[in-house]
Amino acid sequence: SDPASANLIFGTMVSFLGILFIGYIYAIKKNAFDWKS
Repeated sequence: SDPASANLIFGTMVSFLGILFIGYIYAIKKNAFDWKS
């Protein structure tokens, strides 16, 4: 209910999603999802 904890939760979610997104882009660049070959 208080704004500080809401900001903390939001920041944690954003950083977690950012790490996932970076890992996803890295995997694509390494052709980890190239199942057709």
